[in-house]
Amino acid sequence: MFEGNQWHHLWSHCTSNKLYSVQPVIGHNRNPSLSRYSVFINHLRIGHTRLTNSYLLKGENRPECPICHSPLTVKHILIDCICFSAARQRYFGVNTLKELFENVESQNIVAFIKDTNFCRCTFLY
Repeated sequence: MFEGNQWHHLWSHCTSNKLYSVQPVIGHNRNPSLSRYSVFINHLRIGHTRLTNSYLLKGENRPECPICHSPLTVKHILIDCICFSAARQRYFGVNTLKELFENVESQNIVAFIKDTNFCRCTFLY
């Protein structure tokens, strides 16, 4: 097993890992008391939802955004899709997943998902 400093050193060299972009420094979570949606928020945090990842289990092609035809990912829905820029500004107005999960209340993220109608499709496996 790795000791604390070894683990930090190893993690700091994993910059291409999608989790690194959300949490570049391991340690305490800044918001330990999320709400009843904490499991949902954590799935969004790591980019794993039914909507964005079920194709892997089904052996299907990766889904595309029905609006702009980009690969459908959590990052695309929460940060990139141009059709939701007004809703993003209304609920959180950040430009990266790191900023989103560090600075935005979980209730605002859930409200955005509901408002953009991704709620029914996005929830967990």
